[in-house]
Amino acid sequence: MIVAKDLKKHYGRKAVLDGVSFSLTPSKIYGLIGCNGAGKTTLLKCIAGLTSHQGSILWDRLPFSERPESVRMGVMIETPVFFDSMTGRENLALIAKLFDDPSVVHIDEAIAAVGMTSKMNDKYRTYSLGMKQRLYFAYAIMADPEILLLDEPFNGVDPVTMNVFGNLLKQEKEKGKTVLISSHMIRELQELVDGALILDGGKIAFQTEDASSCDLTEKFLSIAATSEGGLR
Repeated sequence: MIVAKDLKKHYGRKAVLDGVSFSLTPSKIYGLIGCNGAGKTTLLKCIAGLTSHQGSILWDRLPFSERPESVRMGVMIETPVFFDSMTGRENLALIAKLFDDPSVVHIDEAIAAVGMTSKMNDKYRTYSLGMKQRLYFAYAIMADPEILLLDEPFNGVDPVTMNVFGNLLKQEKEKGKTVLISSHMIRELQELVDGALILDGGKIAFQTEDASSCDLTEKFLSIAATSEGGLR
C-alpha cells in the first residue's frame, strides 16, 4: 500500500501541493483528475522521487527511500527522452543498462505487449506520436514494476492504442500492481479506474475507492466551477 501524508511542495511562494494525503492499495487502478496547474504532475513526481517535497510517502509502512530494491516503479511523466537516431529497441536496451539488475528487464515482451514488434527496429524519429507513446509505455512496464505512475498516457493516441493501453492496465491490475493515472479524458478514465482523486488548488477536493458509484466528470466540473476563479 502507498500512503501519502501531508505532502507539500512549493515553487517559490506558490504552493503546488498543500497538505495532500491519500492511500493507494494494490490491485487497483486510480484516476488522478484536476485542471491544468492543479498539481497532478508534481504529485506524480513526488511519488516517483523526481522532486523534493515535505511530508511523507510510505510503501508498506516504509519510507520510499527505504523500500526494498525488488519494489520497482514504472513511470510515464512528461515528455520522454529517446534518441531519434536509434531504433525503439535500441533505446530501451540503452535504458536497461541503467538498472541495478538488468535481468529483470524484458524488452521484447514489453514491446510485444504494446503492439510495437513490427516497428521495434525502426528509427525513433520515424514514429508517430501514438507510436512514441506506445514505446514510452513499453519502457514503463519492461521491468515488471509494482507501481505504475502514468501522466496523461492517452495524449495523442488513437482509439486502437487507447484500447491497447486499457487492456494492459487491467492486466497489470490483475497482477497485483498499483496504478495511478493522470488524465483529462475523464469519460474514458471512468470506465477504467477503481478509485479516483480530484486535485484542486493543490489540495484533495474529492477522493473515492469506488469510482463506479459517481459520475467523475460531473464531480470534477462541480469542483472546478466553485473553486477560486471558477473554470480555468
